[in-house]
Amino acid sequence: MKVRARSVLLGVLVLMGLGLLGAFAAWRAAPDWAADAKLLALERAGVEDDAAYRRKKARIDADEAFWSAHPLLQPVDGGDAEPLLTRFIRWEKDKTQAPYIPEALTAAMRTPDGGWAYRFAEFDAGGVDLSWMASLGSYGTWDLDSPTSPSSQGWRSFPEGIDLVGVAKTRLVQGLKHGDAREAAQQVRELARLCLTSERLLVHVYALGLLNEERSAFQAAQAAGQPVDGWSPIDERSVHTLKQLLFMAQAPSGLWAGPDVAAAHFPVGACAGLAESLGVAVTLHAFLADEYPQRFKALGDLLRASPCRLRRLREVWAVLEAGGRFQDVNGTTDAGVDPRTLPASQRRLAGATLGAMARSLSSSWFADYGK
Repeated sequence: MKVRARSVLLGVLVLMGLGLLGAFAAWRAAPDWAADAKLLALERAGVEDDAAYRRKKARIDADEAFWSAHPLLQPVDGGDAEPLLTRFIRWEKDKTQAPYIPEALTAAMRTPDGGWAYRFAEFDAGGVDLSWMASLGSYGTWDLDSPTSPSSQGWRSFPEGIDLVGVAKTRLVQGLKHGDAREAAQQVRELARLCLTSERLLVHVYALGLLNEERSAFQAAQAAGQPVDGWSPIDERSVHTLKQLLFMAQAPSGLWAGPDVAAAHFPVGACAGLAESLGVAVTLHAFLADEYPQRFKALGDLLRASPCRLRRLREVWAVLEAGGRFQDVNGTTDAGVDPRTLPASQRRLAGATLGAMARSLSSSWFADYGK
């Protein structure tokens, strides 16, 4: 019996050891975001660390240099395209405006693999007037916080992605049916550029989708024997790299970022990263501001020092610092439960739960970079 008991005990200890070893391996495979970002910041300061991080950092630097110099991200002198684009692109919370692209056409062109472009002859897009797209190159920004924009309906309101994709596909179909889609492609590229001036991560992601649709049209034009001289679509890897850089730009302004992390600078998508991170902080303010007052103050200082526009976010943050709630300026009629009225322990628990969810969304961008 003693031998059996020892065997059982030994088996349990072995299993526990394997479990701890597995947990350690998982921890090593998916390092904590704050630790990764700290290493990144140290590397930027010239402090050498683990070779694997240095290699990854070198790749990130090279990709940042490529995209920082890319024509798509260069400033353009011109006005705000918001008044023009709002006429043709609906906003998520605006249910009064009919879609500019017929819904039947949008549905017919909806394919997940880019196959729509090879079927361009099947789509009746001739009746859609997209002549206004010829002027997109003359605009410098798409300011979603413009006083005339629908953002007044809610600070987290965005343009409809399905409308942006629908406009891009329809214009490309028109070009392909004309026999030369190069002008259409340039106009879609300008629409993507304007999306990348919006200072909103979601709209930046829409821009990536437009670039992918342009590439699909290029491949279809090649297959059809149409002229493609001077047309250089952005390759799939570069678009994916841009996506990773845009998401990593949230790190310095994250709620849990320490001083070393905040010192890191991501030039590609910095304003959208700031907006996204502080958007999370706004949501968690009522739960965690009393527990982490210095961190919220630091984020407010970061916003005030930022050259980004972010008018609505600045307004919301000022309300929070004055003792209000984000619901007070979020265009909602349902005030809901005020988290500040909950016991401190419940606030901390709810904040930790929400924070863990938000943290997990951004924890893997550095660890997974290049995959």
